[in-house]
Amino acid sequence: MRLAEERRQGIIDVLAEAKAFAALIPETQPAARVGAYRLLLDGLERLTSLEQKLGYLPTDMAELGHKRKFAEEIAAIFVEHDLPPEVRKAVLEVLDAAEGVS
Repeated sequence: MRLAEERRQGIIDVLAEAKAFAALIPETQPAARVGAYRLLLDGLERLTSLEQKLGYLPTDMAELGHKRKFAEEIAAIFVEHDLPPEVRKAVLEVLDAAEGVS
């Protein structure tokens, strides 16, 4: 895991350098600017892929929408039934634990 985190930070560092480099390229050199932006896009793709493998980002963006809808439905039930704070906390702890299992 430490190696993956180091790789992630390395990609982030390279992206920052590439972004700074791209900003320095004059508009009179469009081919060089395109190359710099391709480097940025490749780096972002690699970072996204690594972050998905590390669990920082969902692999399926539709999954994120489903989780948001589920959370909104749970929140509406809490409000509708005026649940005490300790019950809300207990339910959220169970949901958090279940998230780690799936």
